[in-house]
Amino acid sequence: MFNDNFSEQNKVLDNAVLDIQRNVFRTKESLVQISNISRIWVGKVIGKPYSIFYFILVLAGLLFFASSIPFLMVVGLGCMGIGGYFIYEVYKFNKENKYALHIEMNSGGRFILTADNMDFLNKAASHVTHTINEYGLEGKQVNNYHIDFSNQTIKNESGVVNTGSVGGDISNEK
Repeated sequence: MFNDNFSEQNKVLDNAVLDIQRNVFRTKESLVQISNISRIWVGKVIGKPYSIFYFILVLAGLLFFASSIPFLMVVGLGCMGIGGYFIYEVYKFNKENKYALHIEMNSGGRFILTADNMDFLNKAASHVTHTINEYGLEGKQVNNYHIDFSNQTIKNESGVVNTGSVGGDISNEK
């Protein structure tokens, strides 16, 4: 009755740390094999849908509260409070203006890694994409990355990765 399909399919991870080691992405809560990833993108956190059950609970509470029987009035008040609480929780989650790195799985599930800085999220996505592209290439040494979304740092085996921009022109001329 209170089944939350959103939370089952979408794992929202605030202040997560993503360790990338060869063909595996690992967070504190889970382990993902690169071959199970179907899509990666950066954007707003997907909003939770409102359940019709919450509104029915509020409506039933109003009907019970309109009764002249004191017990039904108390039950009605409780139903309105519970339904209103759940509606508010969904509203509060959707109101937060968060951005995230979305990692979509072949199974339809998502890992949603949030951060405050959109530029950092784009750089993290670039490193994740780079790892996916390099995995499986014969003879290619793949870097292992440690991406900390709370401190907004990206490290590999040799230390901190430069996530800033470098000045100058790039040319392929010989």
